[in-house]
Amino acid sequence: LRAYTLRDLINGVEYHLRLTPITSTGDIQEDLATTGQSTPTGAGFTASISDPVPLGFRRSAPPPPKPPQQMQLSEEGIPQWMLWSILAVSMIAWYIVMRHRKEKRVTHDFLAHMQSQYDGYTFEG
Repeated sequence: LRAYTLRDLINGVEYHLRLTPITSTGDIQEDLATTGQSTPTGAGFTASISDPVPLGFRRSAPPPPKPPQQMQLSEEGIPQWMLWSILAVSMIAWYIVMRHRKEKRVTHDFLAHMQSQYDGYTFEG
């Protein structure tokens, strides 16, 4: 048998407990379960400096936090280097896409031409 310590109980409040042993393999042993009830007196929860009173028990809650101030926007707008960078990247991407389309069209035309040379030809081995 072991003695279990329950922490942070409030004095004068009645607690009802049920302890059910569980084996190391995870089997619940309901036949060995036990119940108990008790009211702590003197050794329960005591608020101190290290244990502040929860907000729900205070008569008046502290004021809500203030929202952050709005950030000031730049009067200049987007910097010139960023505009030129976006333009350059767009042009490079457009060139890559057009080159890919051209290579794809040339490959398709080549394969269609090669296929037309072999249409109607039968291989006898």
